This record gives sequence, C-alpha cells and structure tokens, in this order.
Amino acid sequence: MKQPMIEENITPPTSLTPRWDETSSSERTPRLRSIEELYEGLVSFNNLEEQAIHSYTEFFKELDKGNIENVPAPAIAS
Repeated sequence: MKQPMIEENITPPTSLTPRWDETSSSERTPRLRSIEELYEGLVSFNNLEEQAIHSYTEFFKELDKGNIENVPAPAIAS
C-alpha cells in the first residue's frame, strides 16, 4: 500500500491578530485598557438607561395620578 505524501514545510496561516500568549505584556496593556474602557462605558450606558426607564416610569405614574400637569411638548420636541 502506498503511503500518502506528507509535505513537511507547510506553515500555518498567520492571523492578523497575534495570539494572546504571543504578545508581550507591553503590547497587551493598551489592549487591556481598551477592553476596560469599553466595559466601563457599557456599564455606564446600561446604568444610565436603567435610570432613564425608572425616571420615565415614575413620571408617567405621577402624570396618571394627576400630580403632574400634562402639557403639550415644546415645538423642538417634534
């Protein structure tokens, strides 16, 4: 039986982004900072969004109770 031909000088494809363990710590530090900043921004946005939902919910409850006058929106809102 004939053995399949094996090429020994095959190089694996290279990625545009090096693997984490192939980069030095000085290269990883800016990436970590970017990831941390992105995470903090998302957390801040999420907190802001939750607060906005809570505020609008409370506003509409007070509006329904008649504690806040329902006035037309200013022209800039349309």
